[in-house]
Amino acid sequence: MKRDSETEARAAEFARRLAATGLSKTDFQQKSGLTRNVIYNLSKGQLPSSPDQAAALEKAFRDLGA
Repeated sequence: MKRDSETEARAAEFARRLAATGLSKTDFQQKSGLTRNVIYNLSKGQLPSSPDQAAALEKAFRDLGA
């Protein structure tokens, strides 16, 4: 499956923000309370599947200084 530029941009932004936390995906998943599948999907550039997931993601990044 070919990824479009928006998907690639979302994946790059997630990777940048994750790197800013200094955590691995596993550690970020545990601290954020999001599931492993959600973290995987975000790392591939997918959008959060619900407003609750989006809010949890933003809160985690904010709390972790990213």
